[in-house]
Amino acid sequence: MNNRETIQELADLFIGGGFECETPEEEQMLIWVKEQMNILNGKMAG
Repeated sequence: MNNRETIQELADLFIGGGFECETPEEEQMLIWVKEQMNILNGKMAG
């Protein structure tokens, strides 16, 4: 499994699964996953 597949699975879990952030750490992880997906998809955040 490569990084892209791993990040895609995380994104599916967080975003597609309606993941509810309960802690600041989970919020940061969600932001990180979204940023990684933007990078992988060739889109710059912001």
